[in-house]
Amino acid sequence: MANLKDNLSKPLTLDTIASGLKRVYQRGRKAQKNLSDAQTNEDFHELQKRVNYLAVQLEIVHPIWPDMIDLWRSELEKLSQLLVTSEGLFQLSEFLRTHGDMSDKNNGVYLMNTLVEGHGEQVQQHAMLLAQKVYSLKPKHFLKLLTSAWEAHDSERAQQILPSEKLKLSE
Repeated sequence: MANLKDNLSKPLTLDTIASGLKRVYQRGRKAQKNLSDAQTNEDFHELQKRVNYLAVQLEIVHPIWPDMIDLWRSELEKLSQLLVTSEGLFQLSEFLRTHGDMSDKNNGVYLMNTLVEGHGEQVQQHAMLLAQKVYSLKPKHFLKLLTSAWEAHDSERAQQILPSEKLKLSE
C-alpha cells in the first residue's frame, strides 16, 4: 500500500501515462475502423466507450496544451452525443417494431419507425465521419504529438517564462 501512496504523490510524467494514452487511442481507432466493416449497434456502443475513455485521458494532459486539448475534447463531446443519440434511436426503433403493428404501412407506428430509422441512419453517418476525423492519426503519431507538446510544456516551465496564453497575443 505504501508503494501506491508513494506513486500517487510523485509528479505525473509522460512515461507514466504514455502507454495508456496510446492504448486508449489505439482501441478507439480500432472501434472506429470496425464501423466501416459492420455497423451494428454494438459497434457504435463500443466506440462510445472508447470516446469516453479518450476524453478522460485527455483531461489528464490538458495542462500541456489547453487550447488544442479543449478542441479535441469538444469534438469528442460532439461524437459522444451523436453516438448516444444513435443508441437512443436504435432502442426506440426496436421498441416500435416489437410493440407496434408494422404490417400496415398507413399505421402511425410504421410511419414513425420509418422516420426514426431514417434519422438514426443520418446520425450514424455523421458519427462515422466525425470518428474518422478524431481517429485520423495513427496511434504512434497521436503519441508523438502529445509527447512533443509535453516536452514543450516542460521546457516552458523549466525556463520559467510566462505561459503564451498570458501574453494575450490573439485578442
